[in-house]
Amino acid sequence: MKKTLILIVIAFIFSLGLRFSYVDTIKGQAQFKDNGEYIINTNDGYFFAQGAKDILSKKYVNNPDRAVFDHSSINWALSKITADIHKYFGIKLETIMFYLSGVFSSLVVIPIILIGYVIGAVEIGFIAALLSSIAWSYYNRTMFGYYDTDMLNIVFPAFLLWSLIASIVTKKSIYLIITAVELIIYRWWYPESYSVEFSFIGMLIAYVVVLFFSKKDLFVSLKSAKDYKSLEFFYIALITFMLFSISNLPFSIKVAITAILYLFYIKKEDLFKKYFWYIFAIALIVFIQTGALSPIMSRLKSYILNPEVIETGKSLHLHFLNVFTTISEASAIPFERVAQRISGSVILLALSIIGYFMLIVKYRYFILSLPLVGLGFFAYSAGLRFTIYAIVPLAFGIAYLIVFLAKLIEENTNNRLFYYATLIVLSGAILYPNIKHMLNYNKAITPVFFENEIQTLKTLKKESNPKDYILSWWDYGYPLKFYSGLNTLVDGGIHHGPDNFPVSYLLVQPQEKSAKMARLAVEYHEKKYFQPKNSPDKNRTDVENMIIDNGYKSANKFLSEIDKIKVPHKTRDIYLYLPDRMMRIFPVVEEFSNLDIESGKSYPRSLFFVFQNYKKVGDIIYLPYRYSIDLKRGIFNYRGQRVPINKFIITAYNQQGKLLKDEQVYNISSTVNVIYMKSSGRFIILDDNMLNSTYIQLFVLDNYDKNLYKPVISTPFVKIYKLII
Repeated sequence: MKKTLILIVIAFIFSLGLRFSYVDTIKGQAQFKDNGEYIINTNDGYFFAQGAKDILSKKYVNNPDRAVFDHSSINWALSKITADIHKYFGIKLETIMFYLSGVFSSLVVIPIILIGYVIGAVEIGFIAALLSSIAWSYYNRTMFGYYDTDMLNIVFPAFLLWSLIASIVTKKSIYLIITAVELIIYRWWYPESYSVEFSFIGMLIAYVVVLFFSKKDLFVSLKSAKDYKSLEFFYIALITFMLFSISNLPFSIKVAITAILYLFYIKKEDLFKKYFWYIFAIALIVFIQTGALSPIMSRLKSYILNPEVIETGKSLHLHFLNVFTTISEASAIPFERVAQRISGSVILLALSIIGYFMLIVKYRYFILSLPLVGLGFFAYSAGLRFTIYAIVPLAFGIAYLIVFLAKLIEENTNNRLFYYATLIVLSGAILYPNIKHMLNYNKAITPVFFENEIQTLKTLKKESNPKDYILSWWDYGYPLKFYSGLNTLVDGGIHHGPDNFPVSYLLVQPQEKSAKMARLAVEYHEKKYFQPKNSPDKNRTDVENMIIDNGYKSANKFLSEIDKIKVPHKTRDIYLYLPDRMMRIFPVVEEFSNLDIESGKSYPRSLFFVFQNYKKVGDIIYLPYRYSIDLKRGIFNYRGQRVPINKFIITAYNQQGKLLKDEQVYNISSTVNVIYMKSSGRFIILDDNMLNSTYIQLFVLDNYDKNLYKPVISTPFVKIYKLII
């Protein structure tokens, strides 16, 4: 065991030490720091950071309902742990946010090496631990600054795999309670862990069914019928503990049940055996009755069915775009990328799979890890976030192959030195592509917001009221709330079609319609908080409520006349956050309101291209994709078409930070326009719809209606406007 502990320490230092390469990459870059600490690089991290802030400030102590309405993360484990670390150790919140993921994620080496110890091949566990800790997908989602639940989302399944294998190998009752505790804590840490937990139970149930009918054991050699009966009892007991642990009972009740059940098991084993089928039946009933199957159906609907448009509401039957169709993490990825994210390359993945099947032949209980492999390959159709699950079992596969080859060489050379040399060389070979990726990836990763963007929000925080709202696209919702202290309508957790529609609408539509929708969206959102739970308005979307309340039966007619309706009484101020970074995703922003919400059919997409790279030769601007602009004739060459240009606008900031504009009209009958942002060296090709959008008019051109909006902060990288109406 001493050797195992030493290897655990070495592997942990290896994992944590390599993660400091990111710090080395970004050191000295002032824009990467705020409040003396590096800025995190994942948007969702601010959700948990805000929850920690709310816990420390006791903002919702006397108002838990408002915490739910505000989507605060005060009940999430990561927020609680962060708050406790800050409270008891005095470490800055920003420091915890940046470094915690690297520390916690490196703990994955512990269960992996323990698995090696249990199976009597600690060197396999050690190599698998080194590879798992820095594999592409795992590193990407657990590097310093990636402050998210992913930091432990593979650590817990790895521990679970260890306790299940240990229970099978040793048949010791202690692993019943260890497995139960792991499941309870995993669920507490990550409520959406259900699919992983249930997959392990499913594998065990399948095994018990085979055991029951065939009287043959897949994992161990039976010596008598008595052994069979004892084995059957042990596995049913294990499944029973697991069912209670993943049920949707409150945390404290699950802890109490599993503790009492374990004491009953070890103190009254004969009595437990007598009634174990009844106990199992109760566990199964509790599991089903507490709604434990609901998460499975929800996941299937989100990732497999995944309709492009979702119908909502019983009154107007409105249709909204499904956000999953626009999230890159939930989109299919090429097989080569799947291979790289799991093992480092296609060749290494192939070798890992070969080794994995050899491993299962040698240690049959490793078949329990098959669901993790399946989830990993699910990424091929459902998105890159799933690749992380296959890393540990396939790392064991290639580690087993390496040890197998090393032993083969030792046997043929009769020299122990060749054994260790083979381990070192082949281990280095599989680690190299992953380390190379890590070093390159460090250079490509930037903070969610740069320091100058954060300062604008801190300035706004001083000038605003905590009850006010700041509106922008959902990608920026969490950090906006964290730094400004204001409320938002959409964020990384609240961004379904009905939520995104009004925000998309107010960014894409002209200013009059934009302003009216902004006021309506915020006031109707707040109004819903005060409605009784049995009110029909509570279950309708805000868009549906505002349509019905204004006397319209047609959503399309309401939207066409929204600039004429009377807005609700103003109860708080509203700010529009318009960042330069939104430019690259603006076509996606438009998608959510660019549809007939009565029928669900999308309208033709607006013309919108942004080009950073170009070359000017005489009067011709050559753009990527063989596009070009003829400045002399006012022509845009686009996909083999010569399209006349309406307006050609040049913008530039002077030394005082004032925006200067120069406009030339070529063909007033054309709907195609060109904006040259001289200060940033970008060309924007856009039609009249996008040119007249609130985002382009306010951010790019500084053309704001003084009766609707007032500039609060204006910089080349972000502009904040206050709604007047």
